[in-house]
Amino acid sequence: MCLRVLMAVAAASSAMPGGARAQDMPAPPEIQAPLLVRILAFERTLHNRVGDTLVIGVLYQPRYRPSLLAERAFLQALEPFREVSGIPVVAVGLELTGDAALRSQILAHNVDVLYVTPMRAMTLDTMRAVAGDVGILTFSGVPQFVVDGVGVGVDLRGERPHILVNRKALALSQIEFSAQLLKLASFVDPDDARPGLP
Repeated sequence: MCLRVLMAVAAASSAMPGGARAQDMPAPPEIQAPLLVRILAFERTLHNRVGDTLVIGVLYQPRYRPSLLAERAFLQALEPFREVSGIPVVAVGLELTGDAALRSQILAHNVDVLYVTPMRAMTLDTMRAVAGDVGILTFSGVPQFVVDGVGVGVDLRGERPHILVNRKALALSQIEFSAQLLKLASFVDPDDARPGLP
C-alpha cells in the first residue's frame, strides 16, 4: 500500500469514535503505528544502521496516565506488523525513570527507533543527544515534540494525518529518507521555509 493511500485510510479511521487519545497527541496510536512502519520503508539508511531485527522502543512514564495508555495502545497497534523491508520487528516498552537510565535502556535493548509517548515535565535534551550519539530514529504523535527535537512525527490536518519532519534531528542521527516521503511531509525546523505547524 502506497503512503498516500495509507494516509487516506488513516484519515477515515481517525474520524471514527474510540481509540486511545491524549490531548496533546492528535492522531491515536492505531493511526500512528502503521504510518511509522510505512515511513520506515522510505528510510534510505535503514539497512545500514539496524541489525538482524528492527527494535522499536516505546518510551513512557508509568506514573503519567496518558503516557502509560499511549504505550499500551502503541504496542498493541504494532502487533500486526512483523517486518519492515524484510527486517523482523520487535517492540519493547521503555520506562522513563531518569536521563541516565534512558541511555542504558536504549543500548541494552539495541533500540533502532524510539517512539516517544506524551510526557509530563520532561525536556527532550537527553533523548536528542542519545539519539544523535547512537544513530536512532525518534518518532512521536506529539507534534510539539518534533519541534523540540524528535525526528519524525504525526499531526492531524483536519481529519487527515500529516507527517512532520525535523531535518536537523535526522541529520544529527545521520538518518536519510527518500524524496518521495519528504514531498509528503512538512518541516518544523526553525530555518525551513515550510513550517510544519500553524
